[in-house]
Amino acid sequence: MADIKWSAFPSAGSLITSDTLVGLRSGANSKFTLTSTPTANAVAGWDANSRLKAKNFIPSFTTTVATAATVQLTVASTYLQEVTGAGDDAFQINLPNPSTLETGCSYKIINYSNDTMSVADYTGGNTTVIYPYDTFEAILTDVAVPGFGGWTTYSSQGTLGSDGYPIFSSVLVSNAGALELLGGNYFSCVDNAGTFYNTLNNISTTAARTWSLPDASGTIALTSGASGIVNSGTAGQLTYYAGTGTTVSGANAGTGVITALGQNVTGSGAIALATSPTFVTPVLGAASATSVAFSSTSGIIGTTTNDNAAAGSVGEIISSTGSGVSLTTGTPSNACYIDITAGDWDVWGTVNFTGDVSTTVVQLYGWTSATASTFPAIELRSQVFIGSPGAAAFASSFPSFTVPVARYSVSGTTSIYLSGAATFAVSTATLGGAIYARRRR
Repeated sequence: MADIKWSAFPSAGSLITSDTLVGLRSGANSKFTLTSTPTANAVAGWDANSRLKAKNFIPSFTTTVATAATVQLTVASTYLQEVTGAGDDAFQINLPNPSTLETGCSYKIINYSNDTMSVADYTGGNTTVIYPYDTFEAILTDVAVPGFGGWTTYSSQGTLGSDGYPIFSSVLVSNAGALELLGGNYFSCVDNAGTFYNTLNNISTTAARTWSLPDASGTIALTSGASGIVNSGTAGQLTYYAGTGTTVSGANAGTGVITALGQNVTGSGAIALATSPTFVTPVLGAASATSVAFSSTSGIIGTTTNDNAAAGSVGEIISSTGSGVSLTTGTPSNACYIDITAGDWDVWGTVNFTGDVSTTVVQLYGWTSATASTFPAIELRSQVFIGSPGAAAFASSFPSFTVPVARYSVSGTTSIYLSGAATFAVSTATLGGAIYARRRR
C-alpha cells in the first residue's frame, strides 16, 4: 500500500462546519500540536493513563428562581443548577432518568434562595431537603438502578441518606462509654439561621450511653434497652415521647432525676404529677410567698381518732384550771393562767364563784388578759348583775359563766390569765375557773 501523502494543513480560519478533518500530524510542520501538556493554541490529548489535564474547566450553569414548581432535569441539562430568589419550600428539582445518561454524569445544585427546597429522583420520589445556602451534588454510579439507588449524593450537610438527612454509618461519635451510632442512624444539620435539627433513631443501648448536646448545656442519659427521639429545643429542655413507650431522660449527678431548672431533688419514690397525687410522709420545710388552694367542699383532712396536735402545729391546745381564790369586793384576782408560745392563738374560758350562804352579791365579772389582776375594757369582759342592794346569791347555787374569746398574737412565750371580780358584802366569796387556748395558725 502506498504511503498517504498529507497536503498542507488548512488554517483554523479556513475550516467550515461541513469540512471533515481527517487527521492531525504531529511534528514541527503541523498547524496544531497534539500534546498531553498543552499550551495556548495546542490540541490537548490524553496521557498514557487516559487522563486529560487542565487548570480549570468552566461548566455551563442554569439559574432558576424558586417558585412552587418542579424542574425536571434531562440529559441536556447543565451540570451546575443555581437556585435563587425569596424561595418556596414547594420548589423541587428532579434528577434526570439514569437510563438516559452515562456513568459518571454529575449534577450540582446550589440553593441560594431564602427557603428550603427539595431534590428528588426522576420520578419525583425519594426527596431530599436542601436548606438555604446548602449545596447538593449527585454522581451517577449505576445507570441500571432506578431512583436514587444508582446515585452517590453529597451535600454541605454531609453524605445524605434516602430520607434527606446526613448519614453516619458505624461511626463512634465520642469516646468509650458514649453513644455509638450504627448504620441507619441520622442527624440533620445547622441551617443558615443557626437552628439545630437533630433526630436520633435506632440507638444501640447494650450499655448506658450518653449523648452530649451540641451546646454542651447538659447530657441525655439513655439507659439499657431505651430508645427514642430528641428534637430541637432550648438549653435545659427535655422532650419525652410517651406514645412510643420509651423514655428519653436526663440526670443530675447522684439523683437520677432531672428537674425543670436542672436542680437536684431529695427524697425517694415516684414523681408526683398534677392530678390527684398521693404524698407519703413528706417533710415540708419553712416556705414563704406560697399558697395552698383547696376546693370549696374539701379542705385539710382532720384527724379521725382521739389524738392531739403536736406542740407548734395548728390545732395545738393548752388549758389550765383553778379554784378557791379568795376575793375582796371590787378587786380583780386571777383564777389561773397558761403560757402560750409564739404564734396566733384563740383564748377563752369559764369563771365560777362560791361563797358563804349569807354573802350578799351585787355583780360578778370574768375575762382573760395578758396582764394579771387588771380590769379590761368593758367590751372585753363578761359581767352578771345579781341585784341591788344585794342578794344571797350563794344560798341556792354557785354562779358560772363564759368569758369572751380573745385573739392573742405573740412573738414569744406569754402568760395569759383568767381573771374575775365580785362586788359583795356581809361575808366571803371565792373565784375559780378554766382557761383554754388553741393555736389558730
